[in-house]
Amino acid sequence: FLLGSFFVSSLLFLQIFNKTVSKQKRFFNYLLKTVEYNTGVKYRAEEKTVSTAEMKLISKIRADYAEEKKEISKMEQLKLLNKKARQPAQIFAYIFGILGTLILGAGMCLVMPDVIAGMITLGIIVGVVGMIMVSLNYFIYKKILKNGKRKYSERIIALSDELLNK
Repeated sequence: FLLGSFFVSSLLFLQIFNKTVSKQKRFFNYLLKTVEYNTGVKYRAEEKTVSTAEMKLISKIRADYAEEKKEISKMEQLKLLNKKARQPAQIFAYIFGILGTLILGAGMCLVMPDVIAGMITLGIIVGVVGMIMVSLNYFIYKKILKNGKRKYSERIIALSDELLNK
């Protein structure tokens, strides 16, 4: 970072005092040689050479981003469909349960006379709303899960029959 700052400030200094272009190029080449000597990294704008280690890194990065069309096995398809059927219900249950618990906790805090005086009635109401949310969470989860299972049941049964050779 310091070397880069020195490089930029040096170029600005040379431009301010109207030095010739050839002196700037010589100074730039001197800085590049200094960077190469200190870091071992070679930089040439004209030459674009890539070492074997860099080639391996480039191919690894490219492989991470290249779209490969892999054939998904039937077992993996079955697992994905099962996940698709269950995931919306699980996400809802977690979010709704956390919100219900937070509301219940807020109601409990409001009931305590040391925290906020005179809010006992509001605290009871907020706490009961939180209790209702937490209590209903399981039943709502089951309803959403049932809908998800109904939506994917035909494909899951067909795939499982193929895997079981029925």
